[in-house]
Amino acid sequence: MAKANNTVRNNKFVCPNCASKLPFSWTFNTTHFSKHTCPACHTVLKPEHVHHFSPFYLAGILLAIIPAQISLRYKDDITQALLVGALFGGIGIVFVCFYLYRVTVFKVASDH
Repeated sequence: MAKANNTVRNNKFVCPNCASKLPFSWTFNTTHFSKHTCPACHTVLKPEHVHHFSPFYLAGILLAIIPAQISLRYKDDITQALLVGALFGGIGIVFVCFYLYRVTVFKVASDH
């Protein structure tokens, strides 16, 4: 169990029971009341602390709209502006998911 505790300390997105890595897709649907089952040991897990998404929404809007607006101002092409906005918005989503993957800590759910 000492190895499992050491692994949990190094990487947050692991099962606290068996120290196996949890699926990256859980970053898209982890909320305050969500419960997930570990694919390796079938333990019911819930997040210890879920971050508020308000700053992420603001960052996503800024990452998508500002580059699109700049692109539209320099070249009067709506298609290019939409593509630039979609590209930067997608990059923002990837960074937010990676951040949540690195900081979300799971614990064993006490009430199944």
